Amino acid sequence: MPTVIRLGLIILSWSTIFFLPKDARKKYVPVATFSSLLVIILSMFSIPFGWWKVNGGILT
Repeated sequence: MPTVIRLGLIILSWSTIFFLPKDARKKYVPVATFSSLLVIILSMFSIPFGWWKVNGGILT
């Protein structure tokens, strides 16, 4: 169920792009794409290098 909610939120947020004016899309989409790729790359490298460690949690 949480996966369905997450997918629904992604689809809903991306569907709002059709309501933006064309010049606003042209202005903000490159920055949004760059920042999204940057976060994805940092998240991919964080696991093997151990940049973020969470102590405790639900299982402890």
